[in-house]
Amino acid sequence: MKQVRAFTRKIAVFLAATGIGCAAAAQSAHAERLAIIGAVLIDGTGRAPVPESVVYVADGKIERIGRVGDAIPAGTRRIEARGKFIIPGIVDAHTHVDSLGVAPMTNEQKKIAREYYPRAFLFNGVTSVVNMSAHVPAEVLALRDRANTDPKALVPRIYTGASHFTADQGWGGRHNGGIKSPDDINNRMDDYAARGFDLVKIIDEDGLGDETVFPKIAPEYLNAVMRAAAGKDLPVFIHATDADEYREAIAAGPRAIAHGLFTPLTADSDIVADLKQKNIFVVPTIVLFESFFVFLDNPALLNDPLLNQSVPDFIMAAARNPETIKTMRGRMDEILKMDAAAWARDSLPALLANTRILFEQGVKVAIGTDSGGAVMHAFQGYNTPREIEIMADCCMTPMQAIVAATRTGAEVIDGQAIFGTLEPGKSADLLLLNGDPLADIHNIRDFDWMMLRGHMIERSTLSYSSYVSERQDGTPALP
Repeated sequence: MKQVRAFTRKIAVFLAATGIGCAAAAQSAHAERLAIIGAVLIDGTGRAPVPESVVYVADGKIERIGRVGDAIPAGTRRIEARGKFIIPGIVDAHTHVDSLGVAPMTNEQKKIAREYYPRAFLFNGVTSVVNMSAHVPAEVLALRDRANTDPKALVPRIYTGASHFTADQGWGGRHNGGIKSPDDINNRMDDYAARGFDLVKIIDEDGLGDETVFPKIAPEYLNAVMRAAAGKDLPVFIHATDADEYREAIAAGPRAIAHGLFTPLTADSDIVADLKQKNIFVVPTIVLFESFFVFLDNPALLNDPLLNQSVPDFIMAAARNPETIKTMRGRMDEILKMDAAAWARDSLPALLANTRILFEQGVKVAIGTDSGGAVMHAFQGYNTPREIEIMADCCMTPMQAIVAATRTGAEVIDGQAIFGTLEPGKSADLLLLNGDPLADIHNIRDFDWMMLRGHMIERSTLSYSSYVSERQDGTPALP
């Protein structure tokens, strides 16, 4: 295929520049043993960086970690990486990879967007996602299975739910998640388990502002979903945003709460103590609420080259169009019965302060974006490193933010034995950064090469323009 040949040529250029001949490069599509030599390794565990590391990769996994000067076994392909910084691939613990957002699209554009979105995550360094619920469940399951069975597929590792559970006519009910009866819960859970979904999402919210906008899930239904999920050994994530909803969620005992808390919090709150005692993760999705207003307040942010390289051009056109923005804002304001942008502007400081308190008090906080939702600028993939930057600015050191984006993200879905840190036996998902992220967290965006399941990928091949070229050439969009 044209794409495989082009990929091999690009690897050859990279390896030639690092001292490896074309004969070795021609075999680059196979998960052979290789050594990445000389980079500073930040392994995702929180331990001190390893300077002049040698990362050995075999069969798609980290084989071992050595140091420059060690004898490298014969037959090992060498990739020179002095001056680079290696971190694990990023985990986004709250996504909707098949959601099209709110930009108006033709049917063909919808198809293109769904095909491209997995690459948008990879382009931005995201190698694993927790897909809270699916709009087209069969498509997401197919993507997940492809990533699990084809090491070369340009798809991040996916853990996914089906449709969420919410009150009839409740928040998210328009996506077929409303519970009709007790039997509906058990029937749906049987179906989800039989089809192999990985998690369950419950929405427990009556609206973001002070006014009650939606009916909330009844306590007996919430508990029934929890029991049904436990019977199928499926972890539960609960959508909650205020103190009452948080207390209801904590009492139910989910794996994680899927948004941050807006009600002002103190360190001695029962909410903090109970989250810790029950070992419940929090995925604040601060960038989602920032997206309510930040691009409206500063439209020049839409000119970021990395944004434009990883978002379809027709979505970017809509994101810049004043009339489209006005229409989409009007719809959201009508649904939420308030000026959503003004509310988010006013409420974000409390969300940031609460997240800092939770983290400082020992609650496990992971990185997530709720990308693809009902917010005009909730960009797939691009918003994930922004969430890391926010965390490093408000709540964590750069090292802690990297751990939250890697190891903790894997722990949220109980995948830490497989991915999340760069340790022997784990998946070789990593980024070769050009600058030190501990000196400047923004360097998590600056890389030219990444590794996905043991395969080197040039970042530029993951851009939207590269995807468009492949479609025009007639090569498969997802190899």
